[in-house]
Amino acid sequence: MCRRYGSTGGNIGEMQQLTKDDVYRMASEGEYVALLSYIGDLESFSQTMERCIGNGLHLAGYPGDTGSGNYVLNANGYLVVNREAEHLDVIREYIALLLDYENQFTVYGNSVRRDVIRDCVVQDEYGGGLWQKKGKFGDTDVTSELTLKADGTSYLEEYMAYLESCVPQPEYPSGISAILLEELLPYFEGDKSVEDTVRILQNRVQLYLDEGN
Repeated sequence: MCRRYGSTGGNIGEMQQLTKDDVYRMASEGEYVALLSYIGDLESFSQTMERCIGNGLHLAGYPGDTGSGNYVLNANGYLVVNREAEHLDVIREYIALLLDYENQFTVYGNSVRRDVIRDCVVQDEYGGGLWQKKGKFGDTDVTSELTLKADGTSYLEEYMAYLESCVPQPEYPSGISAILLEELLPYFEGDKSVEDTVRILQNRVQLYLDEGN
């Protein structure tokens, strides 16, 4: 389908000039099969929801082997502690400090605490708008004004549901990614058939896995 209906390399520069509003409009008109939206916090989620609703689109989730799910954009690591480490009591205190309610408000982006994410939405006492706390610059709160629904409320509940739908992001080993890139490009350029591409990919990936064992 990509080969038959997709844009050729000559249009890439033109596509890069499009604004996000252009892209969502083109999706609503059937020019795109699907869009990939990068969501880093409540602010970007709210903007995405507004564009989707305004263009009759639906946030469906990222397709995977077992259905669809979403990924948290800026949560790409784990804090690991060796259980044989010395001074585990100090390490526990340090982790507790990191996860402290007040300290989590200094994190730029998503907190790991549901209560902090909920409480990051504050109302402007002068203009009445809703803002998101997004960390601190020194002792000063960094905030950004949120895109709101037509009724003036925030997308907080929808965002919390989105976070609950997030799943671990799968990642191919770099060796397999390199094989995929090398073999798929000739296929999309029309130099290889789908049968040949699949056969070569199966063989090369299996050889890579066998060598790893």
